[in-house]
Amino acid sequence: MERADLREYRYRDRQIGRSRWRRIDATALPPPRCEERVSMQRFAAARPVRGEVHVVDLTLDFDAHADWLDVEHARREALALLVHLERVYGLPPEAVGIAYTGKAGFHLALPAPLLGGWASPEATAAAKALATAWRAEMRLVTLDAPTGVRQATADDRRGWRQALANATGHVPPPLDDDAALDRWLARSGASFFTRRRLIRRLNAPRADGGWKIPLTPDELAGGMERIRALAAAGPRAAAGARPVVCPALADAYATALAAAEAAAAARAAAATGALPPPRPPRHPPELGGAAAGDGEAALRAAIGGDLPVCAARLARRPPPSGGSNPEIMALASMLRELGVAEADAAAALRRWGGAWRAESVASVTRAVYAHGYAFGYPFMRTLGAATRADCADCPFRAQFTRCWGTRRGRT
Repeated sequence: MERADLREYRYRDRQIGRSRWRRIDATALPPPRCEERVSMQRFAAARPVRGEVHVVDLTLDFDAHADWLDVEHARREALALLVHLERVYGLPPEAVGIAYTGKAGFHLALPAPLLGGWASPEATAAAKALATAWRAEMRLVTLDAPTGVRQATADDRRGWRQALANATGHVPPPLDDDAALDRWLARSGASFFTRRRLIRRLNAPRADGGWKIPLTPDELAGGMERIRALAAAGPRAAAGARPVVCPALADAYATALAAAEAAAAARAAAATGALPPPRPPRHPPELGGAAAGDGEAALRAAIGGDLPVCAARLARRPPPSGGSNPEIMALASMLRELGVAEADAAAALRRWGGAWRAESVASVTRAVYAHGYAFGYPFMRTLGAATRADCADCPFRAQFTRCWGTRRGRT
């Protein structure tokens, strides 16, 4: 992950037919004359390559996708998420791109600057993780994102049936059956966040009539009668919202991005059977963190004793610049599970990382403690800090009973 010069990420993929697309310079696109779609992903290269670095203008699609839903359900849930984003992240609704699709849904677009301007091969995966978290937390029926449920429990079924009843006034008959509900929970939204997610452009005419039009927050709140009248009138100017960074949202996205990159590295390492090498430092020595041994000493002092061998290895290394969030996250999750207070953990990690990383340390540590990230072998392995042999004899093993970032089994 790296901070991107977003001016360089000017290419998008444009649909030119069924299952066909072409890479284009989005800054030179004329107004749409047909039902035209372009990717929510933005690229720096004019030609696509496998696994390429990209940035994401995160588009959330609220869609009345079943015969037991209508567009009013989608409108209410889009409004609810706007309120949630403002309350949790301090994101003003005016900074969000709001659009009526012209028929059965709404889009909320969070431009890349709001997310911190991070670029990565896993940018889409991180966007998917945020959307899934919001859908799961708020039980959003119409949001096209995974529900976060792979194998439903009785509590999952009960909670989502209540959400369905709240949204529609009843539990739809097809989902009154446990097996059908389980399939819906496992499959719902699974295909939305793909590497090339094509989104209908603003002010594009629809083949079935109407237009996809931009809306203000007040217009979204005003009801469907007014929205349909606006869409019938044709194209309209979008509000000129200036691109801004939302620090709390950028923190959440950076945390999700670090986790996605770690998971990708773990998959690659598992496929080859090799232990990934340590991530090399990419900064001049004068910008480094603690002197050799100081970072380890700071972490030892925080826990009042020895470190796990993998954490000690990380602490002895100079942290990489511009992308040290995975290391910060790993060490913060260790300190959290060993009972170190958040403020003490942040102080120790600042000593390890250096004063110039204070902002990253603060935001990542806050996310780790707020969301309860766990610590274990798979994540440390991707950082080149642990082997199975290390874990077999680790005296801390009993305290780290979950893999970092997962809820599956033991390390």
